[in-house]
Amino acid sequence: MRSVYWAFRRHEAGEGKYIHFERMPVDPAWHDGCRYPPRLFTRSSPYELAANLAKGNSSSFILRYASKSHSKHALNQIDQFTPFPPLHRFERVRGSPMQAFACHADAGKVARSLFKLAINLLAAFCPNTPVSKEGFAAVIDLILGIRPINRQHLAYSGFIDPKEVKDFAAPNVGHSFRIQNHDGVWHIESSFFGGKMASYVYFPGPQGETWSRADVIAPLKSRNWDFKPSHVLIPRQHRIIWGDLPTIAPSLDISNVRTRLSVEPTPPHYIPKDSKARPEGQ
Repeated sequence: MRSVYWAFRRHEAGEGKYIHFERMPVDPAWHDGCRYPPRLFTRSSPYELAANLAKGNSSSFILRYASKSHSKHALNQIDQFTPFPPLHRFERVRGSPMQAFACHADAGKVARSLFKLAINLLAAFCPNTPVSKEGFAAVIDLILGIRPINRQHLAYSGFIDPKEVKDFAAPNVGHSFRIQNHDGVWHIESSFFGGKMASYVYFPGPQGETWSRADVIAPLKSRNWDFKPSHVLIPRQHRIIWGDLPTIAPSLDISNVRTRLSVEPTPPHYIPKDSKARPEGQ
């Protein structure tokens, strides 16, 4: 509080480098019924704050706010500080009856990660199937970013309802995977954290194994993975989900969830000069 006091006094004296204002964009879809209290924070550690005070220097702070009235309210509160404030019992309360937060994710990067996880499973558990550019050129180019992720990829690869793969969910919040090959197409189903989340991808590629299906159990923090091959296929269709968080992660204790999927253009990926591949559609 003493560091905030001196930073504010220097700000009032016209020195603008001690309190930096950052106005946060507010999406009306996330703002309904909620408010965003202003937030003053610093990236300095308590030791750095104390060291600056001992030297007679002031630390800098960042004030984030949603509207001008919020920033003025924060400054008025700071104006009531004293250089040696009395210490009272500290009490933490919620800033709003409905806590609002937003999570952003790049669906293309998520899809690449799921493809990479699948191809790594083949490399680890399919010794008779060479995982190389010759046999898996399409999916490897997607993983490396040589080929862009498009709407079609997101339509058949992504998250699914965890209930659809609960039959092979790992115990004790471990991860589990089902690897299948049918007519030259690999199908990879994944169950994460004991069935709390799940995903599915498929892609063409050669198959040199003697089995048609394999289940892999991966306990957390353990290298003792369990591999169970089988000759019995279990084909099934999955509904890919990208915009329904309560279905993707039903174990999360959340309410009033609103999701939105948008498409934004991205620059072409860098292609080495010695590479013959070119990004599709660019």
